[in-house]
Amino acid sequence: MSTIKQIPLEEALPGMLLGDDLRDAAGQVLLPRGSELAESSLRSLARRGIETLTIRIEAPVDEGALMARREASRLRLQHLFRQAGDPASQELLRLMLEYRQERPQ
Repeated sequence: MSTIKQIPLEEALPGMLLGDDLRDAAGQVLLPRGSELAESSLRSLARRGIETLTIRIEAPVDEGALMARREASRLRLQHLFRQAGDPASQELLRLMLEYRQERPQ
């Protein structure tokens, strides 16, 4: 999960991600949303007179909650496929379990 925050350009650090398109006074897009800020781009923005920008802050992942969601997902899938004995259904179950276990929800 992420949050969006507007900060002064002086507080921006290389590696931060833009939370919204960064536009100049004429409305021209200087950097698109999601761009990773680099030292050179921060200097360029300062030269252009940009004073603030919107950044995206990623919330830390709660490993305990993530593991609990994965386990609940595993149990739910096993329940849904409890009577599926044919090879195609078993393969589908295996793929769904693999997908659910690897991606945070």
